[in-house]
Amino acid sequence: MGLLRKLRARSYSLLLFSRYEKKKEISFTLLTPFVLFIIFFLLLAANTLLIKDYLQKRARASQADRFEEELAQYQLEFRKLAAELKEMEDRMVRLQIMDARIRKLAHLDSGNKVLALGGPEEFSLRKRMRGLRENTQRLIMEVKRDLFRVRRVAAEQEESFHVLEEFLRSREALLAHTPLGFPVRGWITSPYGYRRSPFTGRREFHEGIDIAAPVGASIRAAADGVVVFVGINGGYGKMVVVDHGYGYSTAYGHCRKILVRVGQKVKRGQVIATVGNTGRSTAPHLHYEVRVGKVAVNPYYYMKLGRTFLAYRN
Repeated sequence: MGLLRKLRARSYSLLLFSRYEKKKEISFTLLTPFVLFIIFFLLLAANTLLIKDYLQKRARASQADRFEEELAQYQLEFRKLAAELKEMEDRMVRLQIMDARIRKLAHLDSGNKVLALGGPEEFSLRKRMRGLRENTQRLIMEVKRDLFRVRRVAAEQEESFHVLEEFLRSREALLAHTPLGFPVRGWITSPYGYRRSPFTGRREFHEGIDIAAPVGASIRAAADGVVVFVGINGGYGKMVVVDHGYGYSTAYGHCRKILVRVGQKVKRGQVIATVGNTGRSTAPHLHYEVRVGKVAVNPYYYMKLGRTFLAYRN
């Protein structure tokens, strides 16, 4: 209050001269310019605060835009990673199917393996937190690293499965084309090897096995193959020869009726003829031969092995 009295007590005059008018005198105290200065200072301060606030809001808006843009990029990155993980999940499903197929080929028990996969969740704008950028970048790098490892392991496993499957298929094909089991139900009356001929009484080499069975009993192919001969073959009477590949062939003699033709593909267990008494034969039976290359081998070993193997398969 003392300062205002002093400013109001002291008075000043300002003389204005003009060529065409009389002089003018303006009287004022120091209070007037002081008030004007205060008003100017307040206006300047207000404008400064407004400009500062505007700049801060603009900076925050720009930072928010950049933040939103980064979040959009992160979300896009996560969607790409989720798509890659979905692709890997599909690949794992294919590996499971391949695993089941290989186990079936190898006649193993079905596995109960569960291939677990997880995917990243998309970030919500409402879940902002301190350090989100660093955490998100670290999470993306970890997911990429895990995805790379899973992709590499899956590729190696898939390649291994392919090699194993090809090996098992080749072994399965070999087994399918290997003569196994008895071609007819009956009893062995004459084994493989040297014997005394029932017709001449002389010692001779019997290249097959004679299996006695009723007339009309079903004769079945001992393995998968292709029929290469059908007809009369001297003392063997009506005969069927099947080429099984892998060097194996089988012959079925003294048949009554032949049910296949040359060039026909047959499967193991398929009925190809019936038991008869054709050719040089003393009674109804099947003369059965197994050849490896052009050499006749003892069919009994394959018949015995077939019983064990086919019992295991079933």
